Amino acid sequence: MYHEPKRDGFYFAGRGRQFISIFKRKEVTPQVTPKVKLTELESKILDKIKKNSKISRSQLSKELNISAYTVKEYVNRLKKKNMSKARKHCQSQTGSMLALRARPPHS
Repeated sequence: MYHEPKRDGFYFAGRGRQFISIFKRKEVTPQVTPKVKLTELESKILDKIKKNSKISRSQLSKELNISAYTVKEYVNRLKKKNMSKARKHCQSQTGSMLALRARPPHS
């Protein structure tokens, strides 16, 4: 039986007319999704959306005592962080409403 020197993570071993090639697997670190950190206001908005997925921006702004524009900006931030996603855009007599669904945080 003979062995060739190891090269690039593999080597050959042989006996007579037969040989075996042995490959060493590279150690791979498992891919872990980093936890997303939310601001206090993002957490409050996300909690309200979890409780009522059809809550409007104006309802959120009244309940959190912030402007509708601020709600819009923070909802967009949550979308970028992949924490919420738009389900549909509805038109009503009082204006438009964006129905949102909260996504579970990555573990």
